Amino acid sequence: MKHNLFVSLPILLTLMILSSCDPIGNLFFNKTFYAGKAEMSFSADGGKDETSIVNSSHKPVKGKTGWSFSQVYIVDEKNNSQDILLQDKEEELPNETYMVDAGWVKFYYPKKRNKIRVEVAPNPNKEMRKLIFDGGGGPVYYIKIVIKQAGKTD
Repeated sequence: MKHNLFVSLPILLTLMILSSCDPIGNLFFNKTFYAGKAEMSFSADGGKDETSIVNSSHKPVKGKTGWSFSQVYIVDEKNNSQDILLQDKEEELPNETYMVDAGWVKFYYPKKRNKIRVEVAPNPNKEMRKLIFDGGGGPVYYIKIVIKQAGKTD
């Protein structure tokens, strides 16, 4: 009896996983992603080298790329919050990308909006500063956020 259980359990698990895949092997939960909120904190040294938005995929989903943040909240070391719509403040650069200058943080992204680079100026104080990306429940197909401390190159 024990032997049959050890043989049938892995087979059952394999069948369950395969039944949740589409014909080309993608798991169904990879079809659509929602941004929700993602929060990043920055110390005096800047930020992490690279991070990803919560619940985003690492590849285009159904051939689509792009992001739809409804708001980005910038919280300084004194806990003052400022919300910005990136599209309202974007400036087109000669290399066909967009830049948004929001003081101690700058955002760079291509027209297709499949990734966003965040450049963070060093903080002279010890208190943490934060960025909060709010997707507002809209779909996010592929997002990669690269955090760079100002003054460092890619």
